[in-house]
Amino acid sequence: MKRILLILAVLFLVFSTLSAQEAERTTLAKQFAEVIGFEATMEELKKTAQLSVDREISQMMDQVRKSFSGVPAEYMKELTAAGEEFARKVSSAWDSGEAAKVYSAALADVLPEKELRASIQHYRTPEGQQELKAMNEAAFKLNAYILSSTQQAYEAGMREFVSKIRSISEKAKRDRETERSN
Repeated sequence: MKRILLILAVLFLVFSTLSAQEAERTTLAKQFAEVIGFEATMEELKKTAQLSVDREISQMMDQVRKSFSGVPAEYMKELTAAGEEFARKVSSAWDSGEAAKVYSAALADVLPEKELRASIQHYRTPEGQQELKAMNEAAFKLNAYILSSTQQAYEAGMREFVSKIRSISEKAKRDRETERSN
């Protein structure tokens, strides 16, 4: 019985030590995310994405209005409201604070405590701050490239899609008229 209690005590100590180390790494990972301004970066990314989504929805609705110009205004209002609701849902799909938590948790899973401490210390220095500034600028430029490329592809694809919808609609209309005349 004493042997079992001793084994349980050793296991408890090992688990407690590992749990404390894990908690320390988690705390350090959160500090690291704060030092590098991760949540603020995510907030800026979210604003940029929101503008992109709004622009895409607006362009899509312009295409819909052009393609279905004969649709009564009340239905166009409904379509516009549906487009705006769609934009809100897409834009609120993620939260910058939650993204920072996910990022911190991922860091805690892969970086040892020693590396986290060294990184925090480094990014608090003027040199580290300069590196962060350069990395953030590069990340924003990369993001702008990705969003711009995606938007261009979306716009071209949407024009083609609406054109196909119009063509199919016209074909269906002609077929109905042909059936009626027969």
